[in-house]
Amino acid sequence: MSEESPREAGQRWELFLDCGVGHSDHGAVIASPTETDFRRALTTLDARERTLLSLTRDESTVLMVGGGAGQYVVTASVRPDEHWALRGSAPAYGEIELTAGGQPGLFDASQVVDFDQALLAGLWFLASGALDPRQEWVSE
Repeated sequence: MSEESPREAGQRWELFLDCGVGHSDHGAVIASPTETDFRRALTTLDARERTLLSLTRDESTVLMVGGGAGQYVVTASVRPDEHWALRGSAPAYGEIELTAGGQPGLFDASQVVDFDQALLAGLWFLASGALDPRQEWVSE
């Protein structure tokens, strides 16, 4: 008996993209997003007004991408008490200030990734509901 992928099993994804203006948030939700929808949403993150996207299948299967303009922080949960952060492919030290979810914050530089890494992680997650095994993830 073969395992069904989340899409084959009929499980539905939602993609949320924030759009903060001042102290208000005018986000957009896309039901059943495609790879093109994810790529487009990631491209619009600008680290100013659009600073967070989330890909959600259920309350324990969530991938979030914060930041924008070439610097992203990717976190994911695939089970209720398991939280993961994507590690950047290049060695990095110290902290980097990024705006994610409308709030500036300091992030470990080793967990700040480029567009391509964030894109690959998101597309894998959307297709499988799992962490991309080709990349390094650290437990949080």
